[in-house]
Amino acid sequence: MKTPCLLLWNKDNNVRCIPDKKSLYTCFENELIKYNNSIIIDSNSTIFLIKKANKIGWGTFLWGYHLLYRHRIIKIEFDIEKSCVSTLEDIKNVLQEKIVKSPVAAL
Repeated sequence: MKTPCLLLWNKDNNVRCIPDKKSLYTCFENELIKYNNSIIIDSNSTIFLIKKANKIGWGTFLWGYHLLYRHRIIKIEFDIEKSCVSTLEDIKNVLQEKIVKSPVAAL
């Protein structure tokens, strides 16, 4: 996956921008379940459907603890179910579907 990329979590209607590879492959321990059945769109306009994210280690040398964060940081890897190169129209449609489902868009 080439960064920067967009992350669309399954049960969350927000679109997140991932600026670099370190941010892509690390997360808080309580966020790991949110990656199941999520979508990542990278800079090469490839859409990845993530089946599951797996913990492969700790994100810091102190077993994931960081002085400025409450949660532990972990390193993750993805089980990719499907990936396909898409056009700009396909990406636009995926983003529109996600934004329309947003409760803020209903206001």
